[in-house]
Parts: sequence; structure tokens; C-alpha cells
Amino acid sequence: MNRKTTLTFGIVFAVLFVFVPLSFSASGKSGKGSLSVSKSADVDRKAPRAQIENKFGVAVIIGNRNYKSKDVPNVDYAISDARIVKKYAQKTLGFRPGNIIYLENATQAQFNSVFGVKDDCKARLHSYMRKNKSDVFVYYSGHGAPDVKTKTGYFVPVDCDPSTVRFNGYSLKTFYDNLAKLPARSITVVLDTCFSGGSEKGMLLKHASPVFIDVKNPLLTMKNACVLTSSTGDQISSWYPAKKHGLYTYYFLKGLQGEADVDKDGKITGGELHNYLSNEVEYMARRLHMRDQHPQIMGSGKAVIVKYK
Repeated sequence: MNRKTTLTFGIVFAVLFVFVPLSFSASGKSGKGSLSVSKSADVDRKAPRAQIENKFGVAVIIGNRNYKSKDVPNVDYAISDARIVKKYAQKTLGFRPGNIIYLENATQAQFNSVFGVKDDCKARLHSYMRKNKSDVFVYYSGHGAPDVKTKTGYFVPVDCDPSTVRFNGYSLKTFYDNLAKLPARSITVVLDTCFSGGSEKGMLLKHASPVFIDVKNPLLTMKNACVLTSSTGDQISSWYPAKKHGLYTYYFLKGLQGEADVDKDGKITGGELHNYLSNEVEYMARRLHMRDQHPQIMGSGKAVIVKYK
């Protein structure tokens, strides 16, 4: 992209969205704990640079790949996703490196320490806030799962047993409730996960079918908040093996590169980004995997996410 980019971070999305060199390799013994990425994708090499620093903005970026239970499949591209999103958070969205909370293979205790617990939001993220000055950006790649009894969603920390996720997962309701209590100027959440209990490598819950979860999200009533998710509550979020990324994350980054600016007015809104993601992700999920995957947007779609000069 030849155009210089400037970020206007108003009402944006929570892509409840630290990067490494553009091409990286982390190797070890083959198997559940290994990570190997030998060839970088186009999105890894072309992060547009913001001209305005988001001085008080705070980002939380989590990639959960290596699950401790042998019954829980790994999320192959979660860490490569998180690393490249961190790069875009710094270069394209303008976040200061010191204002990015970055976690790989986060445990339940780490979720609690960052986002807080039920009825107490004053955890690490809250402590980074400057009242009415901080834009919050949250990105997560990893497993989600439902509590079958209550049909509510949970993030799956790497030390979680999905069959008892109500006790050792991190509640999606608590997550949204605590974000809504932050004294933030804007909140953007990007989730490349599914809460149906399914995954690319099979079901997290044995002898169970995908479950449609019920989400009560207080962010939806806020004018300065937007949530972008990779699929509906009963679908699987696909991978893009040729690009070594989650399918949704890959096109999210392509959108930030300028592909989502369909009307060529020099800016990208949450709605434009969602429309772009819907078109590309739905098509490629069908083409690559012969399955339906419908990205979702909740909250405001009018906020400008990126402005180009």
C-alpha cells in the first residue's frame, strides 16, 4: 500500500482484536506443543503505519494455542495470529508497546488478572485506563466453549477442562460486563473463536453436538463500542492453512490494509470492515472447507477505525 495511514480511533470494535519479525520460526519437538511457521503470509509483511499515536489507548491481545489437556485439540494458528495482530496494533492502530497486554497460552488465572472477576472489574486492564481518554482494543484467538446446561459461552484458558467450563473457563458474560464498566473512550473487540464447542480438529465436548449460546452483551447499548466476531454461535471458525492464520484474522488484517475501503473515501468504518469480512470469510469458508461461516457485528458500525492520508 502506497498511502500513508492515520488512525482515527473512535467508536471501534473489540476484536476482544506483539508482534515478531515478519518471518519467524519457533521450533521444538513435533507434537502438541510445537510451533513452526516457515513462510510468512502477505499480511505479515505489509502492516500500514499509523501517523498518529494512540497515546492513551490500551490493547489486550491473547493467543491460546497449546492446551494442556490431551482431550483438547490445539488451535494451530492462534499464536501466529496474536503475534501479527500485535504488530498491527502498534504500527497500524497506533498503540504504544507499553500499553499492550500480550498473552500467549493464557490460563484462567491470567484471564482473571487482566479482565477481573464477577462483580470486580478492577484488574490489570482497568489499571491502565485514563478516564474517558483510553481507547480499548481486545483481540482473542483460541477455543471458546459453551456450558451445555446454561447455554452460555466461555473462553477456554489453556488449563481448562471444557466439560467443566463453568468452573474453570472465563465467562463471556463476565468479560462483556467488566468491559462495559471501564472508563474508556471507546471499546473494540475482535474474537476469532467460536463458542459452539466445535473446532477445526473436532468437538471439545465429547458426545455433544454444537450448542447455540445466548449472549447478553451490555456493550450493545453503548455508542462507543463495537464487537466483531468470526462466526455465529453455532458455527466453527475456520483456518486458512495456506496463509498460516485463522481465516477471519487473515481477512481482518487484509481489511486494515485497505481492502475494506470499498468506497475509496480514505477511511474504514466498523460497518465497512464487517461487510468486507462477511463477503470474504463466507466465500472462503465455503470454498476451502465446504461449510457456512457468517461473521457477526454487534454495536456501532459507524465509527471510523482507520483513516488514510
